[in-house]
Amino acid sequence: MTGLRNVEEATGLLGAIAHAAEERGLPFLLIGGLAVVEHGYGRTTDDMDLMIRRADQTAWIELFAALNYHPWQDGDSFMQFELTTGKGMPLDIMLTNDETFSQLHAGAMRRTVLGVSVPLPSLSHLLALKFHAIRHTRGSRGIKDMGDVASLIEVNRVDVTTPEFRELCDKYGTVELYDYCQRHYGRKN
Repeated sequence: MTGLRNVEEATGLLGAIAHAAEERGLPFLLIGGLAVVEHGYGRTTDDMDLMIRRADQTAWIELFAALNYHPWQDGDSFMQFELTTGKGMPLDIMLTNDETFSQLHAGAMRRTVLGVSVPLPSLSHLLALKFHAIRHTRGSRGIKDMGDVASLIEVNRVDVTTPEFRELCDKYGTVELYDYCQRHYGRKN
């Protein structure tokens, strides 16, 4: 299950991105909905999310321009790109510092997504990204991320009672998130 509404378009885009990134020596991680799907939770998504190093931002903007994408929203650590002409799959980019990117990239796993070999964050790193998003987002976006967390915990049978899980919540999430997970997913002895 790919989780995409337009698989053909996404396949072409991901292939083009992976090829151009390799050619230019630009590392990335596939995150967001496609990563969630690859970790076992089959949900739909309409965009493609990548994590890149902030230091590579200009090179990525040039890469996307070569693919006819331009930025339409530029936040501090998040950029959104759209196709220059016509409608196409949106690209969302998370910018991180070298240290964070290196840690996530070192723990990444290669998976074939849409016929393209790409690096994905490990399950614990993906959960940390979702916890971070929940901590820093309001409204429906946070609800969607919480749904992803709940489903990833269930599908992957994550033991939320471990010290490692507590550390992830303490570092990236909130006390309320940890308490919620304990109430709903803590294993009974």
